[in-house]
Amino acid sequence: MSHKDAYTLFSYQETRITADPSALGAPVFIFFLGAILARGVSLGVRLRRGIFASLAYLTSDITHYYGHIYSSRYANAPMNQVHLGAPMPISIYDNNDVSPQAHKMRAIGGPIASGLSLLVLLVLRSLTRPNTALRDFFTAQCWVHGIIGFGSLAPIPFVDGGSILKWTMVERGQTPEQADENVNEANIVFGGLIGGVGLVSLLFKKWWLALGCLVMAAQFVAIGLGKLTIK
Repeated sequence: MSHKDAYTLFSYQETRITADPSALGAPVFIFFLGAILARGVSLGVRLRRGIFASLAYLTSDITHYYGHIYSSRYANAPMNQVHLGAPMPISIYDNNDVSPQAHKMRAIGGPIASGLSLLVLLVLRSLTRPNTALRDFFTAQCWVHGIIGFGSLAPIPFVDGGSILKWTMVERGQTPEQADENVNEANIVFGGLIGGVGLVSLLFKKWWLALGCLVMAAQFVAIGLGKLTIK
């Protein structure tokens, strides 16, 4: 779905980068999350880590979507727009009548870019001293690039892993509709597995891990049932 009326920030490689005010929600949330998770340190360090976490979210999105822009052009099926908004940025293609190989090439560029960036950031982090602002900066960058890179490979319909899984099944003879159903079923199974980890965590009184797993499990099951979508 094209966001034609969204505010255009700039264009890159003939791809419009657009945004609406809801795009501010995620960086603000990440700032507070980073500050809250910084335990046993001074208020100044908490604020610093919150700012670094928010910056890491922004830079990791840039890296990830630049990867999509380049891989889509390499596939001769270029991306037309990246829209920044809640709950997450989305890639927009006006032409989706392309081969399964082109769909997969479009999708894989983001995870590759995030993964390569993570490797570089890990090397840079190793060159910093512990308990310094520079170490905190690169630690946040590594965490967020890793989460976005690996998370994008989950078999969710509206992220890269779901697209790769779907079009791989189409290549093997399924119709797009059948592949969509199988991706949804994979989400339900995946949600059940994560929910199981959450229940085991409760037994061992790992409250935060249990809460995180149960929330994720509910989201995967909702996605699999078609109750949660991103457009």
